[in-house]
Amino acid sequence: ASELCALATKQWRVTNYWKESIGMWEKYLRVRAPLLVLVFYLFLSLGLLIWHLWSPFVGKWEPIVTGVIAGAFIAVLQFSWDWLDAKGVAKLKSLKVSNVLVTRDEEEYYRSKIEGSKRKIDLLGSTASRFLRDFADGSTTREDKKVLLRALERNVSVRILVAEEKFLPDDEARSQARLAKVRMKELGTKYSGFKVRYYSHSAAHSVFLVDDLCMVGPIFADRMSKDTPAIEMLVESPLVAVYLEHFEAEWKGGVSIGED
Repeated sequence: ASELCALATKQWRVTNYWKESIGMWEKYLRVRAPLLVLVFYLFLSLGLLIWHLWSPFVGKWEPIVTGVIAGAFIAVLQFSWDWLDAKGVAKLKSLKVSNVLVTRDEEEYYRSKIEGSKRKIDLLGSTASRFLRDFADGSTTREDKKVLLRALERNVSVRILVAEEKFLPDDEARSQARLAKVRMKELGTKYSGFKVRYYSHSAAHSVFLVDDLCMVGPIFADRMSKDTPAIEMLVESPLVAVYLEHFEAEWKGGVSIGED
């Protein structure tokens, strides 16, 4: 039995070694192959150019040679452009950026994230009135307006953090906040996993966290939140850490809905 175990271990090591070697060569070829082709093409073009200058091609060969040389120049420009573009994409990937939204007026986007939630949903915003109206409407028969309620029924933890009414910019926002407060009290009574707290300053940032995905963006006093941009990132992104720390600090110092 021990000999069979040793043989199996050796076989596994050999197999693993070859898998790692093949993976390394695949990665090398994927990165280097285009560059090697370009270098070969440039040397070929340079050789033809020198040959053409030393002993000019005539007849049918002249357009072929000049075409190859012109093609090499275009290839260099294209490769340079693609390389710069690839560097930008690689930078975004290293920061774990998965999406950029020009506006946050994307109801279906939020709905799909809430529907797929498994553990937690955190929202930092101004009043959360639109969020509750779009996804926690108990007065409608439309199921697409109840996805937050379904998440709470799945025991998903929901935390909402919004500004105190006195720090909102205008009467309309304060009116929306009062309506939202009534609804949030109802949800807090019905669902133990639904929590709300208020922070004591003007709204400046928006955070929408669902499990391992986080979307952050600005809040402007003179513009509705749905008309502002946002960036979607994985929670391990170094850019997200400061927003999550900010959320936890505000949550710790916030006032619960029953204490205000």
